Amino acid sequence: MEFQTPDGKRFEVEATADGKILEVEEEGRADDDDDDDDEDDDEDEDEDEDEEQEAARSSMTASGTVEPQSRPSTRSPSRQLTPLSVPPIIPPRGTPHSPAASEVSMVTGVILAGGRSRRMGADKAFLRFGPTTLLERQLAVVGEFCRELLVSVHDTTKFAGGAARVVPDALPIRAALVGIYSALAVASDPWCFATACDMPFVDPALARHLEGLTAGGSPLDLVIPRWRGILQPLHAWYARSGIDLIRARLDAGDAAIVGLVPALRSRVVEIAGTPWEARADEIFWSLNTPDDLERARARAGAAPPP
Repeated sequence: MEFQTPDGKRFEVEATADGKILEVEEEGRADDDDDDDDEDDDEDEDEDEDEEQEAARSSMTASGTVEPQSRPSTRSPSRQLTPLSVPPIIPPRGTPHSPAASEVSMVTGVILAGGRSRRMGADKAFLRFGPTTLLERQLAVVGEFCRELLVSVHDTTKFAGGAARVVPDALPIRAALVGIYSALAVASDPWCFATACDMPFVDPALARHLEGLTAGGSPLDLVIPRWRGILQPLHAWYARSGIDLIRARLDAGDAAIVGLVPALRSRVVEIAGTPWEARADEIFWSLNTPDDLERARARAGAAPPP
């Protein structure tokens, strides 16, 4: 979000998904350390990493209060990862991963890929996961059930075209909710499935199950799963009908995704007791550190090619 002081100086504010301000930067200020700033500006959304994880660490009770969840750090500062030197072209439909037209719903898939990847040390979107990158893998999986694919980013210069449309942030706030809002604003369909590029175990069957809950009954703006008391906003369905309220919250400085649940017409779906319970920890797992990436590669048998 931009602010201007009485003497004419302009500032950009960066916030996490729970609304916490991360950074205030004066526009036009020369960087003292270009190398450090370039690494900080690696885009991939999880916000996925700081932004999304802050949202995923919060649980909301029936009364609408948010309870922070603690998690031990798995940071491994001694390990560094290197992204691909050239961002890969997003594969077009017609690849082996492309679903038949009859299998694709009239819905839009949104992959957030605009976070800083500070803990990973490299842009997560372009890290290898088996024969593809994390972003390519996510596009293939989400493309199994969504007819339109959008990649929400902060810096469009890092992403090439293909089957997915690259959507820049519509507001100067670096937060996951801004990415979701930006995608909703241009989506062709009334419902969007939102996830992050660093969640390689998204489950299409669970996504379809949740999509089925969007139709019939009372009108809804949000269908979101909850696992172990924690809302999972990056394996959830968002309706374009809620876009005005989302914008109003962002304009008010509130970028907390979990705060949407009591504000929108929402349905919270408990994963406990469903067929996805046994794999839920894996399904909702977002990769934030080099150790996370290596463990996920081992679990999926997705070591990068030599």
